[in-house]
Amino acid sequence: LFIKDNALMATDRFEEAILILENIIRSDKSRYKMESRWYLGLCYLKTNAMVKAREQFSFIVNRLGILINELIFSFLGK
Repeated sequence: LFIKDNALMATDRFEEAILILENIIRSDKSRYKMESRWYLGLCYLKTNAMVKAREQFSFIVNRLGILINELIFSFLGK
């Protein structure tokens, strides 16, 4: 589905891509959740859904911040 979504985006079929990406994010089995959030944010930008785009990008920034903090504390042994 992740590859299909990229093909839809490449052909300006953003509404269809949004449905797939939302399903990937809701799935418990997908390993492409963070990447899907990025592409979902891009789709929202292309469809002028700026608030939704900002939500996706904010989620990514917050999650990366948490991961970086975990990595630093792990490295420091604290």
